[in-house]
Amino acid sequence: MLARARGCGSFGDMKFFSGFWLFGYCGLGLVLITCLSILEEFCKNWCKSKKKAFAKYSKTFETDEGKKNIEGQFEKLIKYATVIRVLAHTQIRKMKGLKQKKAHLMEIQVNGGTIAQNVEFAKSFFEKQIPIDAVFQKDEMIDIIGVTKGKGYEGVVTRWGVTRLPRKTHRVVRKVACIGAWHPARVSFTVAKAVTGLHLVENNFI
Repeated sequence: MLARARGCGSFGDMKFFSGFWLFGYCGLGLVLITCLSILEEFCKNWCKSKKKAFAKYSKTFETDEGKKNIEGQFEKLIKYATVIRVLAHTQIRKMKGLKQKKAHLMEIQVNGGTIAQNVEFAKSFFEKQIPIDAVFQKDEMIDIIGVTKGKGYEGVVTRWGVTRLPRKTHRVVRKVACIGAWHPARVSFTVAKAVTGLHLVENNFI
């Protein structure tokens, strides 16, 4: 577990993959991911909007020329691409008790095999759900990367558990007494600072 390192975003960065499958899911207690199936997730004010997501763009691929264009794009991927990723989103509306309605949109990398196999594997999941039992098995050990909830502006005593200064200290008590030497003329990253939440947490269950 990392000691309260500040996270750059809501999703973790995976640097190691093994096997032939999709890696890097977004977990919400119940993992349900769909590959571009619900168009409402990509359009603001779906009921009122006259412009539907992907409606105009999808018409270009309904003709015979459009279908040939799709196959040509797949051939370019097989020939030039080095990494294949699937654009997917979570089904957050199936989670009860959450205020958020907008799904998390993410890219999931396909690993293992050749690029041609990865492209065919990704095509097989177009507009389909990826259930959790297709990815994880019962009692399986997994790695978890996440970012904690923001908890507002908290001091160093609450965040890091540093010792409170003596009662007769001038002006402040719940602070760090010395934040570093005169030179180098900057505060080191090892000095405890305030603000709680939004920290990167990584648990490796091996």
